[in-house]
Amino acid sequence: MDLFRFFGQLEDPRKDINQKYPFLEIIFLTMSAVISGAEGWTDIKRFGEYHLAWLRQYLPFERGIPVDDTIARI
Repeated sequence: MDLFRFFGQLEDPRKDINQKYPFLEIIFLTMSAVISGAEGWTDIKRFGEYHLAWLRQYLPFERGIPVDDTIARI
C-alpha cells in the first residue's frame, strides 16, 4: 500500500527504549480513527480496540492497541 511506504519514510521521534509499539502502526491507527470521526486520544484508542481485526489485515499489531497516553506522545 502506497500509504505505508509514504509513512514508513517518516522518522520515529521516540528513543529506542520507548518503542514498544511500532511507529507505523500508531500512525495508521491514528489516521484511520480520525478519518472515521475520532476526536481525541481516547477515541483513537477505542477505535483501535473495536477495529483491531480490521487493522490487522494491514499491519500485525502484535502488541495490540497502545493506551491513549502512548498515542498522544507520538
